[in-house]
Amino acid sequence: MEAHARWSLRTLDGLAAASTAIGAALALALMLYVGKGNDSRLLLALFSLWILVPFAMLLSAWTRSRAWPTAVRTALHLVMVGIPVITVGVYASVAFGPGAARHAAMFVLVPPLTSLLIVASLSIALLISRVKTPGRRSDQGNSPTI
Repeated sequence: MEAHARWSLRTLDGLAAASTAIGAALALALMLYVGKGNDSRLLLALFSLWILVPFAMLLSAWTRSRAWPTAVRTALHLVMVGIPVITVGVYASVAFGPGAARHAAMFVLVPPLTSLLIVASLSIALLISRVKTPGRRSDQGNSPTI
């Protein structure tokens, strides 16, 4: 891998980790803002865990991705930038949108939908990377565990 490509992957790696961490914090803050009138601390704690699941998935995959093929790592980095933007955008529209409709449904639906998007994106990237490397047997290592 040439120096420019390594630098770009390293830059994208840092940007992905930072955007995921910032996105998780913003998503949690928006959920707590919308739920500020709720007296149930248990419900807020459960919603907090639910909201953080996709971000935990991303960071878990990120910590394991060092030996993955470049195409799969790049896909992971792009998803790590995109998911926080989508999630925070949806939650912000619920919190501050016209009429500021406080719909818990969005806080229930977004985590599983983004989790599915994460799994689908990485699975497709893995399939594409395997197709692009003919002659490589599937038992030769460097296969990501998603």
